[in-house]
Amino acid sequence: MAAVDVTPELVLEKARSNGGSFEVEAVGAEALAEWRRAAKVAKLRLLRAGSQRLRSMSSPGKFSVWLVDVDENGEEIRPPTKPYVPPPRPRPRTEEFRGRVVPVPSVSKKVHPIVDELTEALDRPERIQYQYRPYLIPKNQHPRQRMRQIWQAIVDEALFRGY
Repeated sequence: MAAVDVTPELVLEKARSNGGSFEVEAVGAEALAEWRRAAKVAKLRLLRAGSQRLRSMSSPGKFSVWLVDVDENGEEIRPPTKPYVPPPRPRPRTEEFRGRVVPVPSVSKKVHPIVDELTEALDRPERIQYQYRPYLIPKNQHPRQRMRQIWQAIVDEALFRGY
């Protein structure tokens, strides 16, 4: 491509013949500079007259050019996008769980590893060190046991629902 005399007409012709865009790569620095200069002139010519604008992007060793259509005000005409359709409410799987009461087990025979991690987190030193004292969970066992049962019920229900 370096042997070809790069003109603004060549840039526009190449863009139109390739469906509105093309890339120049694997050429020397001087050839890339020629393509950039020609594209700049072509941009200015299209700016004065025409229903298209030339856009370009350059990176080391590569130069991209593409044409965009504009309306009479000079605003870019974009193809219509697919309208957003919100998901149906309630979601199909949620309907079967409406009104379901999550049972909290009184005794947990098979404890999930996440529940064990949460229980261990209650005794971590950084939690005790950085939190305000009145909000700490007391050391007696009853609140901890109840929390552990509730956490287990939440995990069981999530597994039941397929999460």
